[in-house]
Amino acid sequence: MSTGNDCTLNEQRLGRVRPLEVVSHRQTDWDRAFYGVAIEVGRLSKDPRRKVGAVVVAPDRRQMSPGYNGFPPEVPDTAQNLLSRDFCRKHMVHAEMNCMKQAAPTMLLQDATIYVTRFPCRECAEKIRAVGIARVVAPLPDLTHPRWGMSWAASITLLDAAGVRIHFPTAEEMHDG
Repeated sequence: MSTGNDCTLNEQRLGRVRPLEVVSHRQTDWDRAFYGVAIEVGRLSKDPRRKVGAVVVAPDRRQMSPGYNGFPPEVPDTAQNLLSRDFCRKHMVHAEMNCMKQAAPTMLLQDATIYVTRFPCRECAEKIRAVGIARVVAPLPDLTHPRWGMSWAASITLLDAAGVRIHFPTAEEMHDG
């Protein structure tokens, strides 16, 4: 039988005895949750070489749009297409582009945060800046990478110059603790 004081009793059990105090999550909690969504979304990619996920989240955290690297709808996901590096380089749409494109009709991206499982390339960084995304959460890129290093360096410069905050989460931040 409920006494009407169940919430207060639970709060006291948890050591929270201030009933008017606003309960909120730390930014690290939100980052862990939404980065986890990006990881899960990335698993949907059919790319056999790399599965990248992204999720763009509105400033109030009430709307989000996921995306993963994949072909546009008009390009069939055949084994032949997916196994051809050249074909993939020409036709694969990056996770960041997919989530921003899907968000555009119904969600304002101004001041949003984008969570990406691989650091954005220069082209994606330009789009992130252009739509007004305020924050990028992604792994620290290897700037010595032979294919992507220069692009990632240019992305960091471009985003920094535009005032876009970049957060490279640590392993500890991404685990419950």
